[in-house]
Amino acid sequence: MALLLFAVTLALYWPATGYDFVSLDDSAYVRDNPDVMEGLTWPGVKAAFGKMQEGLWIPMLNVAYMLDVEALGPEPRGFHLVNIALHALNGVLFFILLRRWTGSLGFACWGALIWALHPLRVESVAWISGRKDVLSGFFFLLCLWAYARSFAEGRRSRGWAWASAGLLALGLMSKSTLMATPLLLLLLDIWPLKRMRPEGADFRAKLPRLVAEKWMFWLLGLISGALAVGGHAARESLNTGDAWTRLARVPIHLVHYLWKTVWPSGLNVLYGDLDVAGGTVAGAGLVLAAITGAAWFARRRWPAFAVGWLWYVVLLLPVSGLVGFGAQSRADRYTYLPAMGLVLLLAQAMPAGARGRRARIAAGVASILAVGVLTARHLPVWTNSGTLFARVLEADPFHFQGMMNRGIWLWEQGETGPAEETFRQAWSRSTPGRVAAMGDDACRLALNGRARLAQAVLEPIVNAPEASALVHGSYGMACLHEGEWDEAIRHLNRALALDPQSSRFRIQLIRAYFESGEEENARAQAALLTEWPGGNIQSSVDLFPYYLLLWRDRSRPYAWTCFRRLAEREAENAALLNAIAWRVATDRRSPAESIPLALAFAGRAVELAAEEPAAAMDTLAAAQAAGGDFEKAVATGERAMALAMRQGDSALAERIEGRLRLYRQGKPHRE
Repeated sequence: MALLLFAVTLALYWPATGYDFVSLDDSAYVRDNPDVMEGLTWPGVKAAFGKMQEGLWIPMLNVAYMLDVEALGPEPRGFHLVNIALHALNGVLFFILLRRWTGSLGFACWGALIWALHPLRVESVAWISGRKDVLSGFFFLLCLWAYARSFAEGRRSRGWAWASAGLLALGLMSKSTLMATPLLLLLLDIWPLKRMRPEGADFRAKLPRLVAEKWMFWLLGLISGALAVGGHAARESLNTGDAWTRLARVPIHLVHYLWKTVWPSGLNVLYGDLDVAGGTVAGAGLVLAAITGAAWFARRRWPAFAVGWLWYVVLLLPVSGLVGFGAQSRADRYTYLPAMGLVLLLAQAMPAGARGRRARIAAGVASILAVGVLTARHLPVWTNSGTLFARVLEADPFHFQGMMNRGIWLWEQGETGPAEETFRQAWSRSTPGRVAAMGDDACRLALNGRARLAQAVLEPIVNAPEASALVHGSYGMACLHEGEWDEAIRHLNRALALDPQSSRFRIQLIRAYFESGEEENARAQAALLTEWPGGNIQSSVDLFPYYLLLWRDRSRPYAWTCFRRLAEREAENAALLNAIAWRVATDRRSPAESIPLALAFAGRAVELAAEEPAAAMDTLAAAQAAGGDFEKAVATGERAMALAMRQGDSALAERIEGRLRLYRQGKPHRE
């Protein structure tokens, strides 16, 4: 039965293996993430555990993506295939738990299939960035299985309990919303484990002990929650709106997901905020009160109903709007694990016995077929960014983010005219907040080297009275990236007129003046700087420390243009050419187009160096290895090491020797 369930789930979602990346987090998490796209490497693993990803500490997610690349390659098909397989495995694990907890093979099969094939699962499965749900769900279900196993012999097994905590830790390193798991384990103590009764003296006597024994689970949840709050606060994506709005969202969202479970129509990846008027909140509150009341009165006769309902509520609370993480207050993917509780609450509601058995089977099969058909119809929405954001605009023709993302997708497909019209429509529906959003989008695109697209995003707004310093500054940066110095200078000056304290735009203006040959204007602007990482700015070379900051701040395509133009202006500066070549050659995140020029810069640095250019030859060898010419890299490295030894620089010779070992293995040196 488990194999059949796995096969059915795999077959239903199989078309998604042919889908593309989408421009909604897939770039940040996978496509433009060099740590992932190089496969499983030690530097990549260290980076996964050593930094936040989009405000989250989720190292297991990044490691999982690396394993995908290592085993299946960097194309989207492999990522989709693993998502589907993990989801199918989760369906099997849920089936095993239901079978053990209810004792009913039929209900377990029906419940697992309804959950696995439901249209609300599509977002988590067909979206590559939805891996957070399927991966954390895999560890979560194993955690529950190990926890139940720890009491299988009538007494607590510490080994299984620690295994359960370890699995929860892996789940939390995939998605932090599992922080509510300890509360869920207390519910399982009531049913199906029956370690305490849900009322009376038994409840009062046992509850403190059961809470205390889960100290490791509480600690893990607390740490994960603190990391999530800190990460989002650092990115300014922690929604700290007024308390009433956040509280009002909770009942509205809980009822919204209930309704979408029963009637899954109008599904969308980007929902707008729901009305939080008093009447809406009161109505939702009455629905929740009625179900909660029914669960309370049924707690003795049908404990699965109460446990299933609280499972749903407890796991949804972290994403119910009570605490706002990021921009989305509701999403279909938030129901991935909570929906299991809605299945569980029906566990004791199904009549047993032979009477009506055929009708129950027919109803069960019909419901499974219904959700399967709906999922098959909804799945193609995730084919690519075009189909995804077309669906967003179908539901809301003037959805700002939908228009922006669809415009970017059209541009990437070469349909520049429709893209520009889409950006104009986005601006025509704009508000002051959206002016800032367009500026942010354009700045991000410019720093990623997509300057023409950044200009297209801002064309409708850049000459409007509402244009902000960010809009003019971002447009100026895009012009500067394209070598359009007059326009860059004009818009950067306008940005500074609106925001005279902006060091970022002033540095860009200094750069524009230097590159256009107006050195006196550049030095005059440099005198006005309030923040600067280097010393006095007298020439374009003095901007090099800022370019390094840009490079290290994940803005390598933009920084590479800065490096390249500086190297062209300072073609006789051996130290500068060597420094640029080394930075590019030893960074695994370097833009591909930068490697050939880095090799040329390194070669020129060797020519310009003193009689014994050991350090410059070391850089040349690193650049040759970065370009894949390991035979030349070995020969150059050996010459560099010999020169270093002749100069008496044993430390440099030792470092070169270590790099030579890599070149002989066909590996470049990375820092």
